[in-house]
Amino acid sequence: MSNLGFNALPEIPINEATGVTLEIYQSIESALGVRLVNLVYRHLATFPGALEWAWAVVGAGFQQGVYRDQSCTLIQHVERLLSNVAVQSKISMKRCGLNLREMNAIKLTLAAYNRANPMNALSLRVVSLALSAQLQPSDVRTRITEVATPIDLLPISGLQDLDRETYRHISCLTRYTTGEGSKLVPSLFRHFIPWPDFLAEICDWLQPLHENGLLSEYSRVISLNADSAAQMIFAALDVGEGSLGAPDEATSLVLSNTITQFLPAISSMIIIGGLLNNSIEGGLKK
Repeated sequence: MSNLGFNALPEIPINEATGVTLEIYQSIESALGVRLVNLVYRHLATFPGALEWAWAVVGAGFQQGVYRDQSCTLIQHVERLLSNVAVQSKISMKRCGLNLREMNAIKLTLAAYNRANPMNALSLRVVSLALSAQLQPSDVRTRITEVATPIDLLPISGLQDLDRETYRHISCLTRYTTGEGSKLVPSLFRHFIPWPDFLAEICDWLQPLHENGLLSEYSRVISLNADSAAQMIFAALDVGEGSLGAPDEATSLVLSNTITQFLPAISSMIIIGGLLNNSIEGGLKK
């Protein structure tokens, strides 16, 4: 094993979260219905006060199902958009050596990201609008308790000490999704690190979509659609009683920079996730 690793964004992994961070993580998982806290929130947790302020803005909306309901419309728009894409090459999980259990776990993990990413795109835009408006959200922290046990996904692999082949695959997928030299490694691909052949097929499948501009074009369309929905959510936002106050200058800068970095990547992953869902073969039939 070579000492190859990424200079990736700092994060607090789910299994290392404590206190308020763990409480917010658990609320996010309960809202999504799966054991999934996306990288943007794991990254914000490394900056004191950033995750707390963002959750103060969007937590009540998650609890009320606002982001879930609005994301359904966004997902329908994605499906209509992708129906115009010419037939893509298929990715055979069986050809990659995966067994039925692994195939089903991959499909379940992909479905979870396809459910979560549209909600995250909307909620981050609402946080951005709140920053611009210098909103002072409620200081009563929203806690979302489980109505059912969230579904477990494939473990998320670390990015240190990758072998050269896997490092190359993850580097390509990161470049296609987030741009040259980005530290933002999409978490979805990290779940697939145990299967280098599968990662290789995704790289070959994604490369022409990146090079012909379809990925960037469709990502922009989804981004504009999400902006419109977020405007409506923000206009109806109820900040409740009590005021957490606007974030200080340092926290505001962290939130702004993080949102600027993540929103294009999430839009790309919404398109990639939808196309992958249509292209992966193997596992149980729907």
